[in-house]
Amino acid sequence: MKIYRIIPDPTAPELVLEDGLTERLIGDSVIPLSPNAPFKGSVERLVDWTQFYRVGSHAFALSEEAWDQCEAMYYALRENSIEFPGIRTAVGDFAVIHPLQFLPPSEDPSQICDLKYAGSIFRIQSRPPQEVFCLEGLAVPDDEIRRAYTTYGFTGLLFEEVWCGVG
Repeated sequence: MKIYRIIPDPTAPELVLEDGLTERLIGDSVIPLSPNAPFKGSVERLVDWTQFYRVGSHAFALSEEAWDQCEAMYYALRENSIEFPGIRTAVGDFAVIHPLQFLPPSEDPSQICDLKYAGSIFRIQSRPPQEVFCLEGLAVPDDEIRRAYTTYGFTGLLFEEVWCGVG
């Protein structure tokens, strides 16, 4: 098993969110802030559906078209404790990938966190809440975001290995 920190590529197009929403993407639900309508934002340039968009320096989003074009990415993300706040822009709609799961510390000092109930994408309690991580080595490899990202040619994210061990 491996854990990667997911970092939005600084060269990826930026999705700018209104009303200070970017700073609130730290693992607490933001849906109650706009329960009946999408949030508003703007994008510097619209790119192919395989593009992840940078939201500030820690968060990331996909165009709604990506969900239509690649069910594998949708399924790799949907099984987890993640919300997808909708963002409406002048050029199209987007969904921010906002993990709500925080993994607790592990009793095993060789592990970075307790992986017992880990989804494929999460945050770690002992790390800054802006950081997002993904797990590789799940029982069902198709549930892994990094695998879907690579297999279907997505761009806009960087994966930094932070832990490697036996599951």
